[in-house]
Amino acid sequence: MRNNNKYLIILIIALSTVILFYRLSDFMLFFGDQGWFYFSARDMVLTGQIPLVGIASSHPWLHQGAWWTYVLAVVLSIAHFNPLAPGYFSAGLGVITVGFVYFVARRLFSVTTGLIAAFLYATSPLIVINMRMPYHTVFIPFFVLLFLLALSGWIGGKNKYFPMLIFSVAMLYNFEIATTPFSFILILCLAYGLLKKKKFVAELANKKILALSFFAWFVPMSPMLLYDIHHGFPQTIKFVLWLGYRLLRVFGFPDIHGDTVFVPLAPFIPFTVTKLQDLLFLPQPIVAESLFIINLLTMTYLIYQKAKTKTLHSSLIALYLTLIVPFFSYLALQTSSEAYWPMLFPGIIIAFAYLVSQTVFLKRKIIFLSVVSLVLLVGLINAYSLLSQNYLMTPTLYGYPYAQRLVIAKQIVKKANGKKYTIIGKGTGSQFASFTMPYTYLTWWLGHAQSSGKVTRTFIIEERSDGIYLTQKK
Repeated sequence: MRNNNKYLIILIIALSTVILFYRLSDFMLFFGDQGWFYFSARDMVLTGQIPLVGIASSHPWLHQGAWWTYVLAVVLSIAHFNPLAPGYFSAGLGVITVGFVYFVARRLFSVTTGLIAAFLYATSPLIVINMRMPYHTVFIPFFVLLFLLALSGWIGGKNKYFPMLIFSVAMLYNFEIATTPFSFILILCLAYGLLKKKKFVAELANKKILALSFFAWFVPMSPMLLYDIHHGFPQTIKFVLWLGYRLLRVFGFPDIHGDTVFVPLAPFIPFTVTKLQDLLFLPQPIVAESLFIINLLTMTYLIYQKAKTKTLHSSLIALYLTLIVPFFSYLALQTSSEAYWPMLFPGIIIAFAYLVSQTVFLKRKIIFLSVVSLVLLVGLINAYSLLSQNYLMTPTLYGYPYAQRLVIAKQIVKKANGKKYTIIGKGTGSQFASFTMPYTYLTWWLGHAQSSGKVTRTFIIEERSDGIYLTQKK
C-alpha cells in the first residue's frame, strides 16, 4: 500500500509539472506590475543598490516587501536577465508546493487527504495560473502551508513550532500585505491561550524559543524596518494604526479622510463567483459555488460536533482558522483583486480533501470510491478545460501573454533601427506608470532600450480586446 501511495504522489507531481510548464513561453503572464519588479531586480543586480521595500500597494504610502525583488534578482542574474527565467522558477516552485500540500495534509490528517489535496491543487485552474506567474504572490501558498503546519504543532503542545509560525507570518507579510489575517490568527490563539491558561502559551516562557522567535521575525522584517526608520514607520506602526481605523470604520466610526471601507457589491460579488469557478470547477460556476458552500458549512458543523464531544484535534482547529479567517477578511475588505486569493488556496483545497477522505469512515466502500471518482473527474475536467482554453490567456481575463508582448517589443526594436526612441501607452490601463514596463524591459533585454531626453521616435502602444496596436509618431 505504501508503494502505491508513493507512485500516486509521483504521478500527481508529474501531472503538475506538465500542466505548469506546458507552453509557458507562449502563455506566461507578463503585465505592468511584473515589469516593475523586473526593473527593480535588474537595477539591484547592475547597481548593487538593495531596495528595502517592493512595489506600492493600493495605498501608495504602503509597500509590499522586497523579498520577491531579491529572489527575482538572483534568478535574472543567473539567466542573464532572460524574462522567461522567473516564469520557469515560479512553475518549479509550484511543483514543489504541490508536493508540500501532500506533505502537510498527510502529516496533519492522512495519506488519503494528502493525495486528494495534492491532486486538486495540481489541477485547479486558478492555482495553476497563479503558479505560472512570476509575481510576488507566488510564494504565498507555500508559506500559508508552513503556517498551517506550525500552527497545528504549536497549539498541539509543541513549542518548537512557534519560531516557524512567527517566520511564516513575517514572510507572508513581506510577500503580500493582504495576508495580515494570519497575524490575526496568531494573536487570537495567543489571547485564547493566555485567557484559558493553556499549556501551548505557558511553555513559550523559554529563553531559547523566545530568542529563536525574535530572529525568525527580525530577519525577514529587517529590510522593512530599515526603510521605516527613515520614512516615519509606515510599514509597521502606521500600518497597525491604519488597521485599527479600518476596523473601527466597519463598526460605524466616521470617515476621516475618504478612505472607504465598503465598496459597491455589484462588481465584487460576480468577481468572487468567477474566482470560485476558476478555483474549483472551471466549466460551471454553480457547481463551484455549491462545492465551496458545502465545504464551508460541513467544516463548520464538523468543528461544532467535535468541540461538543471534546474530540477536536489541533490539526483541524488550525485548518479551520486558516480557511475561515482569511476568507472572511477578504469578504470584509470587498476588494476585487486576485492578489488576495493565493492566501485562500491551501485552506480551501485541504479542507475539501479532508471532508472527502472522511467518507471512508462511513464504512461503505462504494460511497468512498464514488466520492473519490467524482473528485478525480472534477480535477481532470479542470485540467482539460484549462489547457483547451490556453490558460485563460485572453485580453478580457488576464491580458496579453508574454509571447504577444515580445512580438511588439521586437517590432519596436526593428523600427527604431538604432535611433533614440521612447514608448508611451494609450487607452485602457495606460494611466498607470507600469503599463509600458513589460515592453520597456523586453526592448532593453533585446539590446535597444528606450532613451530619456530628446528622441527621434515615439512608439504608442494600445492594448485593445482585438489585439495590441503599435503606432509610431516621429
